[in-house]
Amino acid sequence: PSVLVLNRHTTSLQEGAQHIIAFAPPGFPGIPYGWKVGFVCVPPQESKIGLSKSKADTLMAEFFAERKKERIEEGQMLKDSKDSGLDQAEEVLKAREFYGGNFFDSM
Repeated sequence: PSVLVLNRHTTSLQEGAQHIIAFAPPGFPGIPYGWKVGFVCVPPQESKIGLSKSKADTLMAEFFAERKKERIEEGQMLKDSKDSGLDQAEEVLKAREFYGGNFFDSM
């Protein structure tokens, strides 16, 4: 069956959890013909969808270790770039055609 739930109550629904639908008896006052009114109940249950605390801590530790390694590598690359004595503008000019006197040769 399809069940419509008021938007203000959707926060109580849990994905992957068991829900109980209890319909009111037929002839409930104020309900259009062919419709039924009832209740959706979410019994207390333990969700198995999320990670355990220890698994989450392990994954976060791995993530931070990788990020720390990347930061060290980036710092080393930046230090090497500064120690090489080459300016970033110089690198851009070297890629240009006219750097080194080839401007008139290309015409």
